Order: sequence, then structure tokens, then C-alpha cells
Amino acid sequence: MAGYFSYLPNIRYLSRSLDRNSIEETIDVKNIFRRARIRKDQEDVVGVFEDFYIPGDIRPDQLSEQLYGDARYDWVILMANNIIDIRNEWPMDDVSFQKYLIAKYKTQANIASIHHYETTEQLDDFKRVVVPAGLIVDSNFDMNYLERNVGRSQEISYSNVAGGTPTASTVDENGTARDANGNVIENLRVRSVSNYEYETDLNDLKRAIIIPKKSYIGTFVSDLEEIMAYDPEASESLDRFIKGVSNWRFTG
Repeated sequence: MAGYFSYLPNIRYLSRSLDRNSIEETIDVKNIFRRARIRKDQEDVVGVFEDFYIPGDIRPDQLSEQLYGDARYDWVILMANNIIDIRNEWPMDDVSFQKYLIAKYKTQANIASIHHYETTEQLDDFKRVVVPAGLIVDSNFDMNYLERNVGRSQEISYSNVAGGTPTASTVDENGTARDANGNVIENLRVRSVSNYEYETDLNDLKRAIIIPKKSYIGTFVSDLEEIMAYDPEASESLDRFIKGVSNWRFTG
């Protein structure tokens, strides 16, 4: 089994080497602009892929070794998830994550400071969701709803505070509401999310991927070979895996 770049076709490029023997000398280089993706019909077939959660600090090649017994199938995993930029689209390991936090937020105090506020779930007497969890709101967010059933007919405050939470004089960019004296107004049903928690959640979202089942690996390899090949009838194609270029040194 060859690695991903071995499947890339070549371009017969004019040599820029100072040691070349003539102006016509060429060198074959990989066409890194050639790119493939999973066929649409395969994406829609039930049973080709399965959900997977990337654990810990594992790299794509390590995951490939674990799943398929060969680290060189890492490109199959990346292609299945349309991952081009591993640095930004694959979950960071712990060391890289800590470096990222310091580079972005500068100090531990900033890392621990509030990024935003979120609601916690509120259910009515019939266990129906009135307020879903995870809505980004201000720290003093509140709302009323009518609980009406055989047992009671009552207006309920999300905050469980009589008259609701006080109105804010100011609200900063993170959603922290303050009264006229600068005191923070909080609804205890609303939770604060620190910059650390926010960045951790973003990083962890990248852990949910799909992986091709091992029995389909051969199909992906065959498809890649076919997709990467040039059209042999094209004027610049020397064969299915080499494309020539014009010699600009001879053009006026």
C-alpha cells in the first residue's frame, strides 16, 4: 500500500536547476493541485461509513494504523471528512492546545475569564422543553411562561425570581449585565462559559467524524487511482499520469 502522494499524477516541468544540461531539460513533479473527494453515491450508501469519536491526542496516521493496520490509509479518513487543513480541522493535542490558548489569550486570567453565558434546560410539568440548553444569552436573561394544566394555572419565571431578574444598565460584549452601580446581574439558571471551556468545546467538536469500514478501503484506493489520472485524450497529457507543459523559454 502506497501513501497518498504516490497517487498524485506528475507534471513534466521545466527544470530551474542551475546544473541543468539544456533549456529543454525537464523534471517530473507531483501535481499537488489535483484533489479528490469521496463519491457522492458512496456518501449516501448506508453501511459504508460509521460514526467515530477521536480519542485523546491520536494523529490521523495513528488512527489509520489502529483501524486498518496501516498508517498510510490516513488519507482515507481525512478525505471521508473533507479535511484539508489538519492543523485547524483535526483536534489539537494537549500540548498544542495549551500553546494555542496562551497565544490567543496571553494570560491564564484571560483564559479563565467569561466568554459568554448559556441557558440550562427548563421543562414544564409535562417534561416538554420550554427553554433549551445552550442558547447564548445575557447573564440576566429571563422569561415567563404559562403553566396550565389540571394541577395548576400559573405564570412561571425561568429565573424563579419574583418579578424576574433586574433590568441591566449595561451589557458588555461577553453578555455580562450590570446594574447602575456596576454590580453583575445574574440569573442562576444561566451558566457562564469561560474562554477555556469555549475553546475546549470547539476542539472537541472536531472529534466527531465518520470512518470508512475496513472492507471498503480497496474501493477508495481504486477510485482515487481513477480520479487522479489525467484524460489521455487531452492535448497536454503524455499518458494517464504525466502531463507536459509548454516551454515558455521558446515563446515570444
